[in-house]
Amino acid sequence: MITGGKIGELFATLAFSAALVSAIAFFFAEYREGKEKNGWQKIGTVSFLLHASGILGMIGTLFYLIATHQYQYHYVWAHSSNDLPVYFMISCFWEGQEGSFLLWEFWHSVLGLILLTVLKDWKNPVMMVIASVQMILASMVLGVYVSGQIAGILFCLATAAPALWLLFEKIKE
Repeated sequence: MITGGKIGELFATLAFSAALVSAIAFFFAEYREGKEKNGWQKIGTVSFLLHASGILGMIGTLFYLIATHQYQYHYVWAHSSNDLPVYFMISCFWEGQEGSFLLWEFWHSVLGLILLTVLKDWKNPVMMVIASVQMILASMVLGVYVSGQIAGILFCLATAAPALWLLFEKIKE
């Protein structure tokens, strides 16, 4: 039987995976030329649109679970009540840590969708950073746990990767 929790987990996995693909695609689009660059940009754009769809799906699922008082889910049980008026039921969406991360993801995806249409020259590097941040936030919503040291190393590598790539490109010349 498909439950609201499984649907929400599917949307969370979609959001995480699509953000990862989008970040990688925009990274490669920055360092390619011609048709190959356009191909990577299309992959990045479609992936980011899928990511935004996954976020909207998670939000819709969580609102449904809260509105129908499905207390078998910990988040709903911990942050809502039958006694709450509607405006508090809406606000309990972002009361917990996961809901706050989801709200951040929502507004970042709105910003990303705006930037996808507005940016021209800086599109690839900016969207690579936004998609990377979205991937990190999606991993927090998904519940992926990485120890502090490993997370620090991965963060340093991720932030240094563009500079290292440029360095290697200059060395090749």
